[in-house]
Parts: sequence; structure tokens; C-alpha cells
Amino acid sequence: MKNLKTLIILLFLFSSHFSFSQEVDINSSIIEPFQSEALFREKVFIHINKTRFFNKENIWFTAYVSNDFDNSPSDYTTNLKVNLLNDKGALIESKNIFIQKGVGIGDFLIADNYSGKYYIQGYTNYMQNFGLENTFIQEIEIINPSEKKEIDNEKYINNYDIQVFPESGYLLEGIENIVGIKVLINGKGYPFLGKIVNSKEKEITTFEGNPFGMSKCKFTYNKNETYKAFVTINGTIKKIDLPKAHKTGINFSIDNTNSDKIILTLKTNKETLPTLKNETLALIFYRNNYISKAVTLSLTSNEELTQKLVFERSEMQHGVNIVTLFKNNQPIAERKFFNDKESEQSAILIEELKTENDSTSFKIRTINSDFKPILAQLSISILPKDSKVFKETQTIKSAFLLSPYIKGGIENPSFYFKNTNPKEKEYLDLLLLNQGWSTYSLEEKIKEINPKEKYVFESGFILKGNVKKAPKGYDIGILSKKNSLAAFSNLNEDREFTLKNVFAYKNDSVKIAFIKKNEPLVKPNGVSFIKTESVSNSSNYNTFINNSKLRIEEGRLDVNEKKNSLNYKYYPNIELLDEVMLKNVKTKKKATIYDIEANLALKHNVISSGFYKNKKVTKQMEIMYQTVFDYFMSLGYIKRINLDTYQIVLRRTPATLKGAGSGVFPPRIYINDQPLIRDITLIIERLQGITMSDIDEILINKSGGGGGMDGTGGIIKIYIKKGDRNYFEEEGKNLYENLVLLTGFDKASNYYKPQYNIYSKEAFNWTEIDWKNLIQTNEKGEIVIKIPTNEFSNEFQFIINGFSEEGLLFHDIYKSGNDGF
Repeated sequence: MKNLKTLIILLFLFSSHFSFSQEVDINSSIIEPFQSEALFREKVFIHINKTRFFNKENIWFTAYVSNDFDNSPSDYTTNLKVNLLNDKGALIESKNIFIQKGVGIGDFLIADNYSGKYYIQGYTNYMQNFGLENTFIQEIEIINPSEKKEIDNEKYINNYDIQVFPESGYLLEGIENIVGIKVLINGKGYPFLGKIVNSKEKEITTFEGNPFGMSKCKFTYNKNETYKAFVTINGTIKKIDLPKAHKTGINFSIDNTNSDKIILTLKTNKETLPTLKNETLALIFYRNNYISKAVTLSLTSNEELTQKLVFERSEMQHGVNIVTLFKNNQPIAERKFFNDKESEQSAILIEELKTENDSTSFKIRTINSDFKPILAQLSISILPKDSKVFKETQTIKSAFLLSPYIKGGIENPSFYFKNTNPKEKEYLDLLLLNQGWSTYSLEEKIKEINPKEKYVFESGFILKGNVKKAPKGYDIGILSKKNSLAAFSNLNEDREFTLKNVFAYKNDSVKIAFIKKNEPLVKPNGVSFIKTESVSNSSNYNTFINNSKLRIEEGRLDVNEKKNSLNYKYYPNIELLDEVMLKNVKTKKKATIYDIEANLALKHNVISSGFYKNKKVTKQMEIMYQTVFDYFMSLGYIKRINLDTYQIVLRRTPATLKGAGSGVFPPRIYINDQPLIRDITLIIERLQGITMSDIDEILINKSGGGGGMDGTGGIIKIYIKKGDRNYFEEEGKNLYENLVLLTGFDKASNYYKPQYNIYSKEAFNWTEIDWKNLIQTNEKGEIVIKIPTNEFSNEFQFIINGFSEEGLLFHDIYKSGNDGF
């Protein structure tokens, strides 16, 4: 076969070369349908303090919610559902966690009768639009030391599953094809050996599976030939027919080993070349509805059967990407690949400082890829160095960069991000190759990535209720602790009310009053709440639960380390302390500036007040910044484009291939609740003309939540100094009724370490030492923490997860006594 290269010209969208009349405009036929009516996507990671627990302990957790496209903290979500499921997927307990700036905390108290395998599941209401397969799931084990368990030695029948995945979707006659092979026993990957033979039983090639049961091989598929794979697994030989090759077509392979480039090789055969003359081909690189790059391809000669195309890695998204080959606007081949962007790298540095009295101090530093310090939100579990209660399977990196984009479960997704095995990248590429591809139409793809919105974003809670009697012309409202109006509702003919966007904790006491403009409050009587439950797709909880039987090998039973946690004689005795005894006595203190700022959005009766970051202008701010313009410049919200041109940006938004493609949406700015004209020159002039000494308060809503289309680029509300509004100052008079809420967020317990009766170092390794659920590094990227010492061992391991406002992800396991990171 003659191998002279077919010349394929890449015509980049919107470039001056895109001028051929025969080319179809893929901007309107593919890109716009991809991105029109696009729904916002989020990801969830829940960092739990360990993975093995005893009865009466707490499962402590920190939840992280990020934007899908850049992993930055989600500004949209305030409500996160965290469920505890049993091994059958049945719901045991559920928590509503308050998410602020992408982070929330909570816990579950383990009951006396819990024992065995359980799961922690997390998702937002809006994530249900994309199916529960996008939710976070983490397996845990609960050990009941008093429960006697016997190892089940029953021999189960092994279920072998051998799958073949041609790269980019199908085999093609007359070219070299790459094939992925995946082998499972009872749903779990298992190492194997294999070979491919033709119809004459001649060996064509061999392959060997990795520990996760995955491999690949390459061979040329000859015309009118058939092939079989023989796989030797667990002492058993299995045979499988390979898919029959297409007579004509075009597919591709990906070389993902170059540090800067993605190399894509298009491949076809001689029978196909003549048919491609008048065809329009396009390559789209994307993830969900965010398109990183799109190119069209035009055939200009009919000589060569392969063509290498080179793309910059920096142009692709961090994490899993998809590249799809289109012919005449219909997908014909597809492949997933992983992009580990250099600019998205981060590191955690830990320095042991000193031991004083009963604790050891450690300095933690967070840096970016340029070794510059960066502020980060972190959670840290501190366990014994040789802990028996922690087996890592998920990290914030695997949960945000890999798991949401993989169909079905992944065995130990954290393995691919440990940076301890030189084969991690190779195995990760095998995982994505063995995802396969099924033929679908463009319409089906668009329906998958842009489903119809059935579930809305939750912002606080909706409280419904009724009153027995109400004065004429009055509404009903909830007052904050400082007597500002937090939420209000009209009363209908049946004296029923609906209070929306209420931010409060379950079982909190709230003030309810009748309200009328320019009239004093009226204390209500006979107010009652109606308990409402959020709707979720609970029937799909068991989607992720793997109840496959243990595999049997000749002469032994693989119990997956269960011998370490069944009937173990070194378990420590656990005493459950009364939490009340652990709480500090609260003393009254004068309200700080932070207390005042927390209620500013409520004070101004702002819609969706929970989305706002509030700032009370202080004397120090007046000295540091002459004008509002100067203040916004210091925050990075105003950026100079050239000598006389500025840009106002609150947050990064997904750039599209439509329009200018800048991804920049200016915020809507209000002064005393009056919107400014959307003329950037006039806005800049106005902000330069307002001195900080004239400003009372500034409210910033980066997400734009509650602002509709006007809030696409966020919302800024500036208030000039004047008297307070929407406050009811008659605190001395009891003009409201206190009621206990039945609906609301679940308040996290204060962390306390279980009291263990420890008599040996072996038992110590089954304990926990500390849990830091909400810590933040400063502008130097630093924070100092103290860890309590003990008599058995002062060698610790820190399991650290977190992220920065820019979307950098942080994870590491540090063990004291080892060299640093």
C-alpha cells in the first residue's frame, strides 16, 4: 500500500481562510446548537475525615461545590443535599448543607445498629437535571466491634465480562486500528493476558491487562477477514469475537504523551478517499456544552491515508476532554482524553515548627504553578501515620477532573492523581480509551448535554404557612436577629403565606410579625408552618451501588482486606461524650464589623440576599482608596485594556465560539437601587467621581443570582451614606412572635474527638486525632495549625483537600517524619 500523505488543511473558525463557498457553516449547524439553552453545571466533592468508622462516632465532612468549566467555587448553589445510604442504596439519613462561596460543613452521628458498607452521596437540586450519575459518591465502612461476623466461604459463580473498544468508535478495514480491552470479574477489573488471532487461528498480536483490568493493542484489519480475542484470566480462557470492521470510513487516534501538544492522527482507506472530495469534516474539542476548539477540514488531494494534526494542550480544558469528528454535521467518531494543564498545577508545602506543651505546630503553604502563594480554602483530616481507618479512593482532583465525565463506576479514581506511579498517565489514558463510543446523531448529543430544565437552583428555603387572623392590609415577614426584614410574603384570601429564599437552620427560632409600610409591627397569633419536603429522584440512589460477589481464585478467597476489620482484637473502646459538655460557655460580646456586614443585603431587602458579599465602608478604606473606582481597581474588578479603555468584570464566565468569544459580561451596577446606564465610559466616569467617604455600603453578587438576565455578569449595589432603611428599631417592644422552623439547613455539630480507651499502638492506629473542616490560607498562602500530641506516637498523616477562588485544586497526603512534598 502506498503511504503518501493526504493533505488536509485546517480551516480555523472565524479565521480569514474560512472563505470556501462549499464549506458548511458549522457555527450555526453544530456550535450554536451545542451552546444554545445551555444549563449551568456544577460538581461536588465531599471530604470525609476517614473511611472507616465505629458506632457512636461522627462522620465529619466538608463539602466543595464548583463550576464545571473552571473548578472555581460555585456562586450559584446555597443548598447541598448530602445523603447516607446503606449497601443496597436505601436512604438512611439526609442533610441539607448550607453552601457559601462553594463550601459547607456537616456531620452524621452513627447509630448503634449501623454496621457494614455505607455510602456518602452529595448533589445539588439543579444537578438532577443531568441525572444522578453526575452526583458525588463515596464508600465508607462502619464497624460494630460487638457484632460477630463470620467470613462467608460460600463459593460464588464468577461472572466474566470482556469488552472491546475500538479507538474513536469502530474498526476500519485496511488500516492500523487501536483497540482497548477491558476485563471484569463480577464487576471488578482483574489482570489478564490475551492475544488476537485471525480466521486461520494465526496470532496477530498480544496484550496484557493492568491491575484495573484494562489494556490495548494495535493491528491492521485485513479485508474480508474476521478476528477473535483469547483472554486468560484467573486461570480461565475466554474467547470473544472482535467487532466486524467497516468497509469505508474515517477514524482517528490520539497521542497524549507530549507535554505541550495533543497529536491527533486521522486515518482512512483507499476505498474511502474518493468519497471525501465533497464532504465537510469538522473536529470539535469540548466538554459538556463548553467548546474549547473547533476546526473544519477540507481534502485537497487523494494520495495519502493518514494525517497528523497537532493542537496546543493549553487551549483545552483542564481534566477530561472529548474530541468528536463530524461528517456533514453528524458525529462519526469520538474519543475522550485527559489534559493535565501546566497552568492549573498547585502544591501544598508543610513545615513542622515546634512542639510546646501538648501540641505540635505546622505551617501549611499553598502555591500555584509559578510557585507564588495563593489563598485557598482547605479541610484537613489528621490521623495516625499508620492509620487503619483511611483508604483513599476519591480526592477533590479525581472528583472534579475525572469522575463526572466517566460512565459507570471507576475503581479507585484517586490512583490517577497520586503522582507516585510512573504509569498513572498511561493507565488514565487506558481508562478513557476503554470508555468506548456508541453511534448517535447530533440531535441526540445536544439533548444529552442540554437537557430540559426540570429542577431549579435552590437559594435558601421556602416556608409555607397560615395564620388564624390578620389585620387588614398587612403582610407577614421574618425578622433577623437585628430586626431587619429578612423575608416577607403577602397573605392570600385563606390567610396563607409563602416566604421564599429564607436562610435559616432547622429548629432555629425566628421572629414573625405582621408588616405594613409606615405602620408599627403587629404581633401575630396562631401562626403555623407547613413542613415541605424537597423533591429528589430517590429511586435512583442505588445507581452506583456495586453488590457484586467476591471473586474466587483457585485455593483462596479474596476478601479485599476485610480480615483487617472483622473481629479485630485491637479495636479501641469508644466513649460517646455529651456534646454539651464540650461547648465553650458563650459570653455576650459587642457586634463586630463582620456581624454588621453579614446583614447588609437583608437590610436593603435585596432579592436573593444570600448571593451577596457585603462591605461596610470603614475609615481605613476611606484613607486607602480615594474613589470607588480606585477600590474596584484594587479588587481586580476594573481592568485597563489600553490607555483610555477599561473593562469591568466580576467573574470569569465560559467563553463561547459565538460572537466575540471573550466570555466577558459586565456587571449590572446600581447606586441607591437605581441602575446605571450600560455605557462603560459613563460608568467609569461615574465611579471615578464618587469618593469613598461618601459611600456607606457596597454589596457584590458575583453570580448574579436573583438578577435574571440583568445578572449575567453579576450585580454591584452601591449605597450613599444616609439613614438606615427597612429596620424596625422598637426592640424594647415585643411586636413579634418567636416560632421554631421545621424546614431549614442542618447545622453542623462542633467537632470533638471521640474518647478512646487505648492500651497499645496497634489500637491507636484505629483512632482519629483531629479534623480541621474550614481553614483558609492568608495572602501569603500560609496558615499555622496545632495538632495535639499523645503518648503512643506523634507521627501523623494529614489528608488535605481544597480549592482556590481561581479554581486551583489542592490535594496531598503528608506524613510527618517523611521528606516534604
